Amino acid sequence: MLEKSNTDYFQKLLSRYKDGSCTPNEVRELFDFFKLHESDNAIEEDLRKEFDLIFNNASEVESAPAKVIRLHPFRKYAIAAAASIAIIFSFYFLFVTKKSDRDNNEPLANKDVIIPGHKQAVLTMDNGKTVLLDSSSVGKIADLSGTVVSLDKNGELLYDASNAKQEERIISNTVSTPTGGFFKIVLPDGSNVWLNSESELTFPSKFLGSERNVMLKGEGYFEVAKNKENPFRVHLAQGEEITVLGTVFNVMTYANEPSQKITLLEGSINLSKSGISKILKPGQQAIVSNEQIDIKNEAAIDHEIAWKNGLFDFQDDDLPAILRQISRWYNVDIAYNASNHVGHYVGSIRKSSGINEVLKMLELAGDVNFSIVGRKIIVNEKK
Repeated sequence: MLEKSNTDYFQKLLSRYKDGSCTPNEVRELFDFFKLHESDNAIEEDLRKEFDLIFNNASEVESAPAKVIRLHPFRKYAIAAAASIAIIFSFYFLFVTKKSDRDNNEPLANKDVIIPGHKQAVLTMDNGKTVLLDSSSVGKIADLSGTVVSLDKNGELLYDASNAKQEERIISNTVSTPTGGFFKIVLPDGSNVWLNSESELTFPSKFLGSERNVMLKGEGYFEVAKNKENPFRVHLAQGEEITVLGTVFNVMTYANEPSQKITLLEGSINLSKSGISKILKPGQQAIVSNEQIDIKNEAAIDHEIAWKNGLFDFQDDDLPAILRQISRWYNVDIAYNASNHVGHYVGSIRKSSGINEVLKMLELAGDVNFSIVGRKIIVNEKK
């Protein structure tokens, strides 16, 4: 174990880190120290309070154009992951406090060309008619056999089935969000659904029969209206089916992700696939890959629903996983000239940030840098 004097030295480095005065070499030295002594309980306990204070204070910073909303509290796994790339977004304070230096650098991209995603979607109705859902379509959109479809001033699509006529056939509707889009829908039963970028929800203008059936592609956050008599079922593209009565959950089912994730916040859900059935309790997450369903008992809830709250949130995420999120949000393609992108990242930044800010944060935190050609981000290995 290091002598107390050496521990004091690293406490001073933590204070300098908090003030934004650490040099890059000092930051690397700090995290190398954590990596070497992550099993030393005495050192961990000795530094925990000050480290937590730094991270908690970071969540309150609101003045920077590119904001890291919070950095995750001191944990051994986070430090070990961060040490593998020698930093946990640890240049946050340097990045914020040295804005003037940053402004003198040539930008990575033309901000007029690549902008953050925003609220947008397309509604496709049963008759094939399509409506672009944006600020220009506020107001009544359609009357589907008494179900009034409208877009309110907050940009939410509403289905009011209170005066709907009796129908024998299902009138289908599909709301799809493009790359760089997100949207909220209030279904005919009062359930709320938020769609992430590159997602699609198909549902009826009025729920008929004893079940409420919808189909999801991409990612959606559900707050299902309670109705014990009429279960709510979410059908996924790979044959999975989620059954609930009234609950809150997130479903991530992008085709280009290695697995699908269903995360439960409230209530309970039953997930079934190919004859396998699992019941989830609040705080649990089902991870589906191939024909396997694995249950994670303590899901990182804030991490899984960060997109819905307007954040990029990274918890031990590798660079390809992060860039897939960036690709969907900023509508860009990703190309790799670098093989050294195995590090893992921890931290958060607002999705309203410009792509320059996000990429510069990743550059400072890792072993790669980026160049942009048109709408393509090229990942280059640092020399």
